[in-house]
Amino acid sequence: MATLSGLGGVGKTALALHVAHTVRAHFPDGQLYVDLQATGLAPADSSAVLTHLLRALGVAESAVPDGLEQKAALYRSLLADREVLVLLDNARDSAQVRPLLPGAPGCAVLVTSRARTLALPAAFRVDVEVMDEAEALALLDAIVGAERVAAEPEAARELIAACGGLPLVVRIAAARLASRPGRTMADLVARLSDERRRLDELRVGDLGVEATFRGGYDALGPGHAHAFRAIALCGMPTFCRGAAAALLDTTDDEAEAAVETLVDAGLVELHGDDRYRYHELVGLFARRLGEACDSPREREEAQRRFSDYVLATVLTAERLIRPHGALPDLLRRPESPGRTLADANAAHEWLHLAHTRLYAAVERALDTAPGLLHSAVDLLTAWSHVLSGTDRHRTLEPLVHRAVDRARLHGDDVATARALRLLGAPSHSTEPRGRAERALLESSRPAKSSGDPLVSTDAAHELVLVRVAMGRERAAPACAQALTVAEPPIPDPHRAPFPGRMPYLRPLNRPAARAEYGGRRACRGDRAARGPTVVGAGRTSGSAPGSALTALPRARHGRLTDLVSMWTSLEPAAITVDPGSVASVGLRVRNTGDTVEEYRLRPAGAAAGWTRVEPDVLRLYPGAEGTAQVFFAPPRTSDAVAGPTPFGIRVEPAEHPEIRDVVEGQITVGPFTELRCELVPLSVRGRWRAKAAVAVDNLGNQPLTVSLSGRENGDALTVEPEPTSVQVAPGRAGFVQLNIRPGTVSWIGGTDKHPFTVAVQRAGVPEPIDLRGTYIQPSVLPRWVMAVCSLLVVAALAFVALWFKAVPKVPTSAREKPAPAGSKLPQEDKKPSQEPTKEPSEKPPPPPEKESPEDTGEEEGPKAQTIRSNANGGWYLQANGGNQVDGTQIGQNPEWTGDQFGRNQWWIIHHYPEDNTIALEPASALGSVAELKANTNEVQLWAADPEQLTSGKLPPQQKWRLVDAGDGRTRIVNMRNEECLTDLQNDKGALSWKCSDGPNERQDWKISEGP
Repeated sequence: MATLSGLGGVGKTALALHVAHTVRAHFPDGQLYVDLQATGLAPADSSAVLTHLLRALGVAESAVPDGLEQKAALYRSLLADREVLVLLDNARDSAQVRPLLPGAPGCAVLVTSRARTLALPAAFRVDVEVMDEAEALALLDAIVGAERVAAEPEAARELIAACGGLPLVVRIAAARLASRPGRTMADLVARLSDERRRLDELRVGDLGVEATFRGGYDALGPGHAHAFRAIALCGMPTFCRGAAAALLDTTDDEAEAAVETLVDAGLVELHGDDRYRYHELVGLFARRLGEACDSPREREEAQRRFSDYVLATVLTAERLIRPHGALPDLLRRPESPGRTLADANAAHEWLHLAHTRLYAAVERALDTAPGLLHSAVDLLTAWSHVLSGTDRHRTLEPLVHRAVDRARLHGDDVATARALRLLGAPSHSTEPRGRAERALLESSRPAKSSGDPLVSTDAAHELVLVRVAMGRERAAPACAQALTVAEPPIPDPHRAPFPGRMPYLRPLNRPAARAEYGGRRACRGDRAARGPTVVGAGRTSGSAPGSALTALPRARHGRLTDLVSMWTSLEPAAITVDPGSVASVGLRVRNTGDTVEEYRLRPAGAAAGWTRVEPDVLRLYPGAEGTAQVFFAPPRTSDAVAGPTPFGIRVEPAEHPEIRDVVEGQITVGPFTELRCELVPLSVRGRWRAKAAVAVDNLGNQPLTVSLSGRENGDALTVEPEPTSVQVAPGRAGFVQLNIRPGTVSWIGGTDKHPFTVAVQRAGVPEPIDLRGTYIQPSVLPRWVMAVCSLLVVAALAFVALWFKAVPKVPTSAREKPAPAGSKLPQEDKKPSQEPTKEPSEKPPPPPEKESPEDTGEEEGPKAQTIRSNANGGWYLQANGGNQVDGTQIGQNPEWTGDQFGRNQWWIIHHYPEDNTIALEPASALGSVAELKANTNEVQLWAADPEQLTSGKLPPQQKWRLVDAGDGRTRIVNMRNEECLTDLQNDKGALSWKCSDGPNERQDWKISEGP
């Protein structure tokens, strides 16, 4: 049984039908298909489906039972002796499917469902994923034609990306192109680029993406339907339960429960630990439903709560990375506490991993309601500041430009001023100095009217730095303005938002300072004219006034610093490496500041354990560039997980570690598979049952799914794994319990040993791994107890015999009294006797004497002999129990019992010269012969026809052939399967086994006249 689960439109039904057609030759009795309509208005009733299946199997309508259980019983009885494949498509849940499962071992079942929680017994679950680009292009070629795809390869790839890899969507888009030969793929891609029209464009005939998703949505309850619409408003590629809780205005646990329900319904996908995601088209569908079902105010409030959650997390990272910064106090205080971050390292790691998600969140917030503009600009301001001095900071400029445009469009002065300041600030922008100066001047005008302390204070000081970099003579007016802004009394008496700027600004107005700085700038030449691209932190405000002028000073939120910046680059940024091998990329670091710096290079991220940087320290003069090599050596262990893994190289100036940069890239680790299985313990012991376990260790770097099955020794054992399949993560171990039960209970005798085998089948590998063990079954009553009981019985019988045989002699003095004289004798009864008189009969003649073979001339008949193996001192072949009941098993015994159990170790060998065969007749059960049991390799006693036993015309399973093995050894080969009689060293069953080529003590027997 296999279950296929996945998103609607991913191709579960098509895959199941393809598999059914592929294996149809293995099911000669037919195939049954039923659409259970889980996504329809009314899912199919199991009772009605059983009626349909019974009619398909030839049951008359009048003969179909009424109840569900009666229908299911009749359905399973009809399939008991058939080999049928049953395909149950579009199932809702396990309760709908369970009555439709056949009970016959020759039948197979394929179930497709969007739900991932189908709990069916011994079912192998397959998650159907979306197609990759190559598969989607192949489908597009098949429908549209290879010529049109080859003519527009780039447009074809964009079309596949817009379809999200869903086979149904690719088929719809291809059908639209095929029906309009004159339309190019680029035209359709342009239509699909508009998110508001994309779902409408993806419809052809009765096929539509929206209708496919709506089936799963309609099955949700009101609360989960609202969660499905609200969480999609985040617009991020993936989201965590904290983000979902902010959007739903609930706790993290309640949000996680709601999201897990959406995962089970096939509407949301699981993406790593505590990460979820919408498929791109499912997210569009959810947001369209939100616009139709939720009010604009509800959607705006949900997005505001989500923006507060993200802003609070970014501000937490800002406080951990720059604990003395004042920026968090100048921004709007969010209501949400945000995500908890342990320390500065955790903050850096979170910023590194969440960069793409934050970008998408800010982008969607800027494009939605005007009421979210302030939240978006505050988030962008905090994010831009915390990324200051890193290589990723420059990626925020498109968002800053968009924020400026949106703020101007809505006439928001505060948002406009803050966004323009981000464009002009040298610590946040890569704009040319002239454009940065204009942006800072423009930001100061709306800041005066709005009274924003962040822009009015910060923009003036940023303008000083830009004008100093452009030319010393233009900095004096800006310094004067900055002094007028910074010197008024500060409203908060306990904390000044920008302390320490005044000692740095005043020296710039002194003529000596201007001359000194101008001379240094002239010595640097063109490099100083170009200016820094990224600015960080440097010396503290405690430095002497002279040392503050040794480089371009820089004041940032409570600290007076020198101009310190760097530029970093990875070449290439992405690489592929196999476990056990080594690959490398180049890291370039350029000192774009004004001081000599020593940069420490340290690996970061999940790949840091098998990453090294050579050299790990670069000392660079201003304007100099250094190169280091980053080596990746993933071990061939589960630590190097297969697939793409982000990595980072932390570049940290030795004197200014607070402006460290994390240069990120991506390494793709190739997969490898290694599986180790072990049976624990190898031998188990029990009279009635026993338990063992199979340990499955995944030593590879990708998840593995294995299934287990037990193979017992004939009917002697039953081995049941629980569960029958297990999925093991890389580096983990899975344990499967084995329930072992003997077929019969040994009441009297010694200890039996039953070998068994457990087959471990890995998904995708045809050959299983066989684990062999031994089940030791002691008898209920030990042998010594039987010996004692036998002695007691013999003693009791002897006592009884002696009791009845002995005649005690009792002495007495009594004498017979003589009759008195003259007394009459008693008269006899004159009645005739009732007993008939016996007539004399003739004595029977003596029996004739038996003629000896010498007198008659006939040959003497076969004699009883013993058959003994050559293994472990030799075990005697015996008829268990010494009876003549059909089916009595033939076993072995290491001890000679003689005639104790009715000559059960003596055998009469009948030779048939016509075909050079024999028959084995036990002396304890005359008229029976050793026979190979049907459909097994067990040897048993069975009654033989007397005429056939004499003439040798026995069936092949009752005839054997003797083969000389040399040195007085003989092999006994059965005529039905040509296998040798094999001694398994137990008294419960002799077996036939494949004859070995060389000597084999267990298959070589010695036939003799006695023990």
